[in-house]
Amino acid sequence: MAGEKTAQIDMFNLTPYGLVGLVWSFAGGGPINTPFGTGYVSPPYSLLRRSADAQRTASVTQKVSGSVPGLPIWFHGVDFTTATLCNPMALTVQ
Repeated sequence: MAGEKTAQIDMFNLTPYGLVGLVWSFAGGGPINTPFGTGYVSPPYSLLRRSADAQRTASVTQKVSGSVPGLPIWFHGVDFTTATLCNPMALTVQ
């Protein structure tokens, strides 16, 4: 696809080999109630699950169309092992 880019989101200080989740939304920054506390994404949202590595990190890499510059997107991660939310992020597709 012409103009396609790759986006990468990294999460740090996770439980080694633990299950983590990254929630993302184009709809807004919440807030929403979760079992882990206040989440800062708005419905509809999507959840991606990953395992952290031995260095306590996890990454999500996704292809992004180059035809959507300026599109805002909100992210919030969770370490399921410790039931701890990561710092939320609001980014813009460049």
